Amino acid sequence: MPHWRALGAVSLGLLTGCVRLPPPPGQCVVATAWSTAYARQHILATLAPGQIRVLHYTVIANPARGRPCGTITLHKQLAVMRGRGDLHIAEVRDFYHGHLLVAVHTAHIGARLSSSGRYTSDVTLPIPGNAPLGHYTVISLLYARWGDGPPILLARSRTHFLVTR
Repeated sequence: MPHWRALGAVSLGLLTGCVRLPPPPGQCVVATAWSTAYARQHILATLAPGQIRVLHYTVIANPARGRPCGTITLHKQLAVMRGRGDLHIAEVRDFYHGHLLVAVHTAHIGARLSSSGRYTSDVTLPIPGNAPLGHYTVISLLYARWGDGPPILLARSRTHFLVTR
């Protein structure tokens, strides 16, 4: 498995395609702020050092339908039990239009998940003015790595949305 799914190689062609100043005629300007700030809602028990367990991980697109120059919000819920230690967590989101991978976004979230708990987060996704119409799938993968060890896949979630005129 590639190291963190090539975390440094973030391909955001779909999601940053119309961020220009000034915009070309007929295009919109869409902000590309990716907030991945998880907020802890409840505290859970702590595991032994070097251990982690994901109890629940969902990503839901809301609304499930958007238009070019609009936005879709990904609502994320995560329940994780973890031990103490140098834990690196990355959330890798693969965006597909039909079966074609059109974008990858990676967020390093380990510092935001410093203890066991139930967390929530909302990420606003801009829809560029030139985004192809149709069905999109977001597959979100949660990876963890203790210290210098290899990354392991902890959880996976999938959601769908539709881009219409």
